[in-house]
Amino acid sequence: MPDTKKGEAFAKLVLRVWRDPDFKARLFKDPMPLLAEYGVETPPGLKVKVVENEPGTIHLVLPSAPAKVSQQQEEPVYTIQCAVCHSRDSCLTHHS
Repeated sequence: MPDTKKGEAFAKLVLRVWRDPDFKARLFKDPMPLLAEYGVETPPGLKVKVVENEPGTIHLVLPSAPAKVSQQQEEPVYTIQCAVCHSRDSCLTHHS
């Protein structure tokens, strides 16, 4: 699915969360079926934990460390990308 379609699918899911408290509770409890229902693809075996930003606070999610990172390593081993950059409040990587 192209990134635009992924973004649209995620935006529809977020709108539903904002409008429907029961749906939101289900998303927090068991996100995988609801993500799939909205066309948000996840790799097999991936675990998803849902967190919610609050006004004035965002969650900074650090990536897992790769298997081999030396104490002397100075160059990054990955590139930061937004999976879905749907608002300034949820993304620090593309907004200043």
